[in-house]
Amino acid sequence: MEEWQKLPYKDRIKTYQKWLNNKTFFMGYNIAYKYVSTFEVISNSLPFHSKAYLNEKDSELSNISLKDSISLAQEYFDKYNFNINVQEQIDKGILHFDEKEKPKKGLNEDGHNYYDDNGERKCLVHLAHTIIDPVIIVHELLHYQNQPAKKDENEARNFLTEIVSYSNELIFADYLMKEKGIKEAKIIFFQDENSALQICSQLYDVYRFINIYKENGIVDYNVYKKSYNRGYDLMLKLFDEYASTIPNINSSTWNFLGYMLGTYSYEEYKKDPQFLNKINKLNDSMNNKSF
Repeated sequence: MEEWQKLPYKDRIKTYQKWLNNKTFFMGYNIAYKYVSTFEVISNSLPFHSKAYLNEKDSELSNISLKDSISLAQEYFDKYNFNINVQEQIDKGILHFDEKEKPKKGLNEDGHNYYDDNGERKCLVHLAHTIIDPVIIVHELLHYQNQPAKKDENEARNFLTEIVSYSNELIFADYLMKEKGIKEAKIIFFQDENSALQICSQLYDVYRFINIYKENGIVDYNVYKKSYNRGYDLMLKLFDEYASTIPNINSSTWNFLGYMLGTYSYEEYKKDPQFLNKINKLNDSMNNKSF
């Protein structure tokens, strides 16, 4: 444990302000700092896309084999003209799986991209053997498709890739329900909505803390009360809980953008399925663009 972590949380605020001053909390990225006031507003608005409230029966998911999950993911890629061959990625050792205990309520969604010891990009999906598995395969392989070698990563890709993956999660779930008759895919809408609620609830006070510092060069009660009526101590406490466990804002911000703009993209797709072409264009071009 670092010395600053042993201090009372109000004393740790001084350390956090140093992080904001020298930008270590942003790990060299500018977008979270530049647009923090916008993110504060959005995180407090919670613009959710569905009313996917689940009852007990909805959350009891049937078993699905890995073979069927691969087949469903490939069917989605083929239908919407993604140049991705799932089995080929498995055979190349790019996509691999491990087993995870099936959750009692179905609320489980797990996978990630990472670099191996040779600096090669890989995708790992933790199997629950439910309808969630093919959705995570799609999500992670779309990340892989738009992620270059580690040395070529850029800020735009890192902050935009979740938008592509989350919008396709929702479009895929829509496809599974309407065209494949798999009603259990409703769980995807609930999970993404629930995750969006959690991350917005978590980040609102974090963005507010950053915004106060950005505008005033300091975070204290006197500057706080100029813009807010109450909640100062709670903001400090929640920022401390976040920063003491996640010492940068970036990954949370790109997940936040993924949920919000992925939802927006899905809603636009429902109005006009041709909107998927714009999502695909974003997927293809994000590595060649900057903010």
